[in-house]
Amino acid sequence: MSVNTANRKFSSNLVVLHGSPHRDSHTEKLTYDHLAQYTDGTAIFHFDLFHTPIYPCIDCKYCQTHDGCPIDDPFESIVGKLDEADTIILSTPVYYMGFPAPVKAFIDRTQQLFARRILFKREEIANNKQGVLICTCGSGDLSAIEALRAPSEMFFSVFGAKLTEMVYLAGTDLPQNRRSFNRINFLEKEMSK
Repeated sequence: MSVNTANRKFSSNLVVLHGSPHRDSHTEKLTYDHLAQYTDGTAIFHFDLFHTPIYPCIDCKYCQTHDGCPIDDPFESIVGKLDEADTIILSTPVYYMGFPAPVKAFIDRTQQLFARRILFKREEIANNKQGVLICTCGSGDLSAIEALRAPSEMFFSVFGAKLTEMVYLAGTDLPQNRRSFNRINFLEKEMSK
């Protein structure tokens, strides 16, 4: 999987949320291969969700009437970087047709942002960011990859981002010749209509 660097991408501020428990995983390799497309001027910030203690949402309803979340953990500092980013990459393996627990916990905590920014409109967001979903799954079943699309779109929306690209490798538990790699650029598809 090597990237054609002739068509370099520019993002002034890019945040990568890593969801793999392994540092040298298929997911990480695919992510760093994708990052090679960005120009040298891109500031890239990495957050390892699997090894960062983000507590799950407890449905306390605080966010329905207040800004923020009463849970004290690194969540808010990561959100600050996501708010500053113009490109957000969510990099994750697929676990049972969904996200690994630490990634799901982080996504669930963005409920407070959904309430503040979308549901109750207490805070405006500019819808000018790009969201990229990079994922891998052990089986060759592409429906496992597709299962992450809708929740990823919702997640990106609370930061004013649109899912513009999906990069996936399916069949990582299978022999090399049975794996399926694909890159879907939704912006290109939209522009070609």
